[in-house]
Amino acid sequence: MRVIVRCKPTTKERLIQLEKNEFILQRPKSNLRKNYPFERVVSETESTPELYKNHLQDLVDHILRGRSSSVIAFGAGGTGKSYTTRGVDGLVRSFGRDIFKGLRGDTNSMLSLSVLMSAITAPVQSNMTGRQITHEVLLDGLLPAGDVGDYRGGLHVREHPSKGFFVEGLNEVVINSEEELEKFIDSALHNCNAEDERRTAGGNGAPLKVHCLFSFKVRRRDGSGMVDTAELQVVDLAGYAREKKGGAQIARGGEKSGPLGEDIVLKAFLRIMSSLEMNSSHIPLRDSKMTRVLSKALSGRWLCATVTHVAMDSYEESEAVLLLTMKFCSITFSTRTKDDKRLEDVAGKKERIQHLCSKGTAGDKLEGLKSSSICIEHVASEELLELRELLAEVEAIGKNHEEWEAVCSSSDRFKAGEGTMVARLDRKAKVQGREGGEGRKAAGRELSVRENVNVQVTEGHNMAEISTKLALLRERKALHAKK
Repeated sequence: MRVIVRCKPTTKERLIQLEKNEFILQRPKSNLRKNYPFERVVSETESTPELYKNHLQDLVDHILRGRSSSVIAFGAGGTGKSYTTRGVDGLVRSFGRDIFKGLRGDTNSMLSLSVLMSAITAPVQSNMTGRQITHEVLLDGLLPAGDVGDYRGGLHVREHPSKGFFVEGLNEVVINSEEELEKFIDSALHNCNAEDERRTAGGNGAPLKVHCLFSFKVRRRDGSGMVDTAELQVVDLAGYAREKKGGAQIARGGEKSGPLGEDIVLKAFLRIMSSLEMNSSHIPLRDSKMTRVLSKALSGRWLCATVTHVAMDSYEESEAVLLLTMKFCSITFSTRTKDDKRLEDVAGKKERIQHLCSKGTAGDKLEGLKSSSICIEHVASEELLELRELLAEVEAIGKNHEEWEAVCSSSDRFKAGEGTMVARLDRKAKVQGREGGEGRKAAGRELSVRENVNVQVTEGHNMAEISTKLALLRERKALHAKK
């Protein structure tokens, strides 16, 4: 794991000193002194482009060679994580421009962008599941914000048997020019900033914290039709709040604290890091939706780089963040890279399959033959095993080609405006004033009464009878209030 520590500039009293690549912490009104050395340190005078050029630009060549990686910004609230990742010269724009330049002129390659936001919503009360602390809702960052209402369930994370976790329904747009790249990045950054503004403003339905993930995917297609996919993720985690004894939290930057405001994504992320540090046999990657999406980077299959942000004017917070960063430095795992051998031509594979079938290896019928239809017994010939492997490879090539076409078609529909002119599906629609019909008004009254008296109404019941019962319950409630 690559660990980078960035210092936030400050105009206040400096409580932390930096000498070369070593942080020196002097506790106020005490002689206690602590040193934290790191290999990669970005000082207060270095800009974000310098950080990118000196420590992260090599990841562009990494993804162009077909290898995936992830960059995670971590730190306390208000230490500049969003500025590093989503600023004017942030990592998102820098990675996008350099990757697109590296693919320019290559007709057999494709760059796509998808943006995912994880909103930590306020606690909810449920008679079925009991009291929940917080709830994680996944949002599509490429879609407009829609109405300012409460969240629905959001997007769902599914698991593919061979490809791993993916977000169902997340839009992925293909980038064909630099103008499109800037346009969609600006739109995604605007939507992310809108969610942050909702969090800052507070109020009903506002999220407690927001995490953002920008994903660049590079697909390359060879002459045989095989598609190789590599991905680069840029993650902006919300502010970390250190814990006191007893579970109370201390937050920075105006974020809510306490047990009701705890962040399940950050807690899952820290549990994963602790398990990796201790070389535990179980890594809790499924503890949150966001960590499932980041499972390949956090499990060692991808190259993972963390950019930790430290405030030089805060002793307690910086000490907690530096202690966690020291744990990150002790995590070592080797990335599993793909084999660089090129697959044979599809036509040659099909000829070999036809030759094996003509010899009666799996019958004379080639049409409709699949790898799953071949049963391998304890004593199986080498030709039968070869036939099954060839069929599986040809089927995989066909599936990759279908994925290429599916991404292109869905991107064309998104660019045409389908699904972008309506309110986002992760928000509940609100009734605007009293302009609705009588049926809408009645439905709204029935819904409010049901919520007040906690009565569940299901389909197929007599609505007139239910309305009468609800009216009686409302009268009883009014009489009880008078008494």
